[in-house]
Amino acid sequence: MIQFARRVVGWKTGAILCGNDPYSLYGGTALRSAADLHNLKVSSFEIFSSGTADMSAHTEKAVDSGARLFFYFGFSTDLYTFLKTLYNYITRRGDFEEGFSIIFAEAITKASLGALKSEFANLNENHIFDSMINASYSINFAIRGGKLSERFRTLFTNTIENNIDCFSKNATGACSDCLSNKINPLTGLPLFHYEKQPKGHKICIAPNSGTGVGYYPQFNFDSVLMIANAYNKIIETKRTIAFGKEDFMTTITLPSFSFYGATGLVKLDRNGDRIKDGISFDIKKVKIPSTVYNVTNNNFIYKVGTLYIRGGSTDLEFCTVKSSGDVYTCDPSLSFNTKDNSRPDPIDASLLRINLGIITSTFHATAPYQLDISGSQRTLAILMAIDEINNKNSTLRGKYFNATPPILYKWKNSGRSKPHAAAAGSYFLGGTAFENQEPVDVVIGALSSGPSTSMQSIMKLNNILQISPSSTAITLSNKLEYPTFARTVPSDATLAKTLTGFVKTILGWQEISIVSSDTAYASSGLSSIINEAKKIDLIINANIIVQHGTEESMYQKCRTALKVGNRAFIVFLHSSDILLLAKAMEEAAKFLHIDVSNICFIFSETILGVIESKSLPMILNGSFALKPQNGQQLDLHKNIFQSIENKIASTKSCQNKEKGKTLCDCIDNEWKNIFLIDHDYDSSTPKKCAFPSSINFDDYYVPFAYDSVLTVAKLYDYVISRKKLKIIGEGVLVETLFSSKIEFMGATGSVKFDTNGDRSAGDMQYTVLNIYNNAKVQNISSENASIYMDNVALVKTVGTISITSSFTYCAPKIKNETSGREMILCVPRFVYSTRGGKQPPSVVKACKIHSDCGDTGFCLPNGQCQCAPGRVGINCQQKLFSKRKEYTNNDGSERCLKFVGPRSKNSGTSSVSILIRSWASQTLVSEIAIILLKEIM
Repeated sequence: MIQFARRVVGWKTGAILCGNDPYSLYGGTALRSAADLHNLKVSSFEIFSSGTADMSAHTEKAVDSGARLFFYFGFSTDLYTFLKTLYNYITRRGDFEEGFSIIFAEAITKASLGALKSEFANLNENHIFDSMINASYSINFAIRGGKLSERFRTLFTNTIENNIDCFSKNATGACSDCLSNKINPLTGLPLFHYEKQPKGHKICIAPNSGTGVGYYPQFNFDSVLMIANAYNKIIETKRTIAFGKEDFMTTITLPSFSFYGATGLVKLDRNGDRIKDGISFDIKKVKIPSTVYNVTNNNFIYKVGTLYIRGGSTDLEFCTVKSSGDVYTCDPSLSFNTKDNSRPDPIDASLLRINLGIITSTFHATAPYQLDISGSQRTLAILMAIDEINNKNSTLRGKYFNATPPILYKWKNSGRSKPHAAAAGSYFLGGTAFENQEPVDVVIGALSSGPSTSMQSIMKLNNILQISPSSTAITLSNKLEYPTFARTVPSDATLAKTLTGFVKTILGWQEISIVSSDTAYASSGLSSIINEAKKIDLIINANIIVQHGTEESMYQKCRTALKVGNRAFIVFLHSSDILLLAKAMEEAAKFLHIDVSNICFIFSETILGVIESKSLPMILNGSFALKPQNGQQLDLHKNIFQSIENKIASTKSCQNKEKGKTLCDCIDNEWKNIFLIDHDYDSSTPKKCAFPSSINFDDYYVPFAYDSVLTVAKLYDYVISRKKLKIIGEGVLVETLFSSKIEFMGATGSVKFDTNGDRSAGDMQYTVLNIYNNAKVQNISSENASIYMDNVALVKTVGTISITSSFTYCAPKIKNETSGREMILCVPRFVYSTRGGKQPPSVVKACKIHSDCGDTGFCLPNGQCQCAPGRVGINCQQKLFSKRKEYTNNDGSERCLKFVGPRSKNSGTSSVSILIRSWASQTLVSEIAIILLKEIM
């Protein structure tokens, strides 16, 4: 079998399937040894349990190995399961047109083919039989016994035919009716008798059907001849009939011992095995014309020729005519079930498995080395998605990813650190991460923008595709700098466009200020917001860049921003900086005597990371957030969170069963290596388990992490199912993804990519959230009485805005948004925390037109008044050396000086009372100087 495949046909790779019974297992093992000897690579060696469903799993493994040649060594009763599984799996993978071949270890006879065909026909599966048995081969020992062989065949056939005739006439079930009554010494019964329950009931199992002369009866005949010849040889040599078994074995293994039997020349080696040199094998094939289906007869077995093994060479001699004794028509050619009758070669390794690298984060690699809660949950989503894709019975896989090969994965922890991410990239690039010593095919990660930029500097060197589920920085869209980077999460460019559109189109503000930080994430967001603002003529009044993680620097920047009248801010910060900013801004407002209810923030979804805090400053009351919709209404999205919740619950249940257990003790070792971490790089301290102990339903990026795996799966499914590539070479995955050729429904909706590798936003929708507490909104004139906001039901849904600034109010009766398991209340109106609930100005200015600055004053472009000589005040209200008066600004703000009369003399001293309410300006010092001058005068 091996020599035919390797030396005659030229196959270099094949898979072996054998049963676990002694006969089949021995044959399969012999095949593997022969394959090693003749340099034929065994891509998969599968041992199945006969008559069980185990057969299907092993057949699928053989297919997954890439083999298109299958050696079958097992019982014919398992052929139905083998062929049907092979058909279904290859068809589901989309590989059927690539062709395949099967070589059977036992003869395909008319009888066995007919029985197998009947099994398929009974289930209306003739098409499977026709497709799978076509172009298969059977190799069996060629019977070359000359006249003795013909005599044996005649005798054997006549005996069976007489048997049949006898039993058909007068058989009662006893063998003695038609056969000799010789006793079997082992059973004590006549030959061919079999005793079965109930005891005493005997049946005859003598051959009684015309199956013809099988393959083994002639060898059985020759085994008797060998004993006779051996005894004869011993008697001739020793001239005695007294000898033992040692004499017998010595005799039959002598180089001089041989004889011609029904199967030809019989000669044994020193091990008692029949010597193969000089022997031959019949090669038969099944050939079903492509136009013929539902075969009604079994005349599709053809003889190809005879394989001779002699002198170390293997030669196939094609048949020429129907030889005497042959019952099969001669077809002197090799046939394959491919369109062009070409040999079906194995699939390249690049199409058989996916070497996936995961750059995760389960802890922060910089002091104080905290666990990365959100990173761990995203990591869990990635791992569960891999399990789903690798599950061949998965409904999701069957719907979108049939041709996707198994995913093998290795991981590295970036710890949200750029140096660690670069080191992880180098690890995967080295080609030592995977057991097959091959480099990574595609990488998922990192989980934030900074590490992703660092990692991409390594990945691009070998043109390796990198897919991040949560890196949103706009700079990553630059294909000159980051040519192989892609992401399943929308870029911040989409958010920036929607934020600026919301401010100008929906809220109606013409000017706005921006708060960002010195991080890569915030810097890229700032740049995009500025660019989008220019497109719609939205004026950026102030650009405030704070130092990441430093409240003191934020306080100074906030004082400066508030002094010049800024009251509304687009905030583009990490979640960890938002709370610091809010506290700093509130302190600055108090110092400047500014009512915090006049300050309004517009956040991205990062605000949701701190909304559960029990110390939310009151300044956040009346603010807004835009949360991108990430498929939360989709069944797959819901199922993912449900699966994660169930996994965490079952893991915690395991932990609770035994005192001292951690969650990491209750997950398999492959996952345990990821979540059980040396969080502080100190081997003397215990490792920490980062496996999630609870689920955060508001983690925006979790479904994008899941979709990152589905993207890899779909990419391979697309490339493989199109059948245009025999190998996935360098750059193929990048080119395919960036060409916008793949699209599928994932956990976050329709997943598609543009030419920059960015997630195609289309007409992406954002949920507009209003952040306020009903009891603390100053709809009348009440003050904020408490220090902190009550975080119960703090977030309400206002409506939905698209990337094109099309806005729709939510419907109170429709549950259109969730926060964890709680439904977010729909309040279809914009609520501010100002007195009277009026919208505050985004920037407080002294003037809009010249008349706001007195009779002859000028309103400068920056909104400040240039007063005429002899007038002072923000709006030039006060004339020098004239009667003092109270006034407020024309824009309704309370940032002006309020003049009051001097206090009366007391105890011989005089004091001046000046009340400064909610305002400090560049003219404040000069105004105070004028007032003091007037009092002195």
